[in-house]
Amino acid sequence: SFSTKAKMKGFSICFVALTSATTGVSAFVNPSLGMPSKLSMTSTRIESTTESLPETTEISNAVTIAEVKCEAGGSILDEEAMLAAQKFPVSADELISKAKHAVVKDSGVLEPSLWADDFEFCAPYVGPLSKEKFLEAANGFQIYESFPDFDNRYFNFNADPIEPGRVWFMTRLHATNDGKGLFGKKEPSNKTVVLPPQMYS
Repeated sequence: SFSTKAKMKGFSICFVALTSATTGVSAFVNPSLGMPSKLSMTSTRIESTTESLPETTEISNAVTIAEVKCEAGGSILDEEAMLAAQKFPVSADELISKAKHAVVKDSGVLEPSLWADDFEFCAPYVGPLSKEKFLEAANGFQIYESFPDFDNRYFNFNADPIEPGRVWFMTRLHATNDGKGLFGKKEPSNKTVVLPPQMYS
């Protein structure tokens, strides 16, 4: 799993990937760093960051409204009622629209104006990188040239009923290395990468 933090104009967004044990190819490893092309994970890990939020978004004071009380283990939340109770200045629909726009623009790579001037990229083996350094590195990854059919298959965009201002969404990536070779290799591997469901925010 990995966590990628990015400050966007007007709000903060933290991309958090939650994955099960698997072996995959990282799109964020620059070949010039001499890192291995595959990352093996032997256990599930969850990494996240909690940014300082406006007073209206204090998680500890979130109102819990249950739709159904479970016989054991807690409750099933009434998400619609909880979102309404947040009284967040931006509606859930608008938050989701903003998140989708950022995704359409490759998380801001294709529209850097979405990022704050003090944008910082952090990921395993790479970073922290400033806005300028990250854009320079992103152009060198050539991940889409290596995987012409690269498709994150984004879905299930939802506003968080507990933490105001946060949107969660999922991916089920499918890609085939039948373009350029990876990490300096001349020939592609022609292998297909199919990742398990991952959740981001």
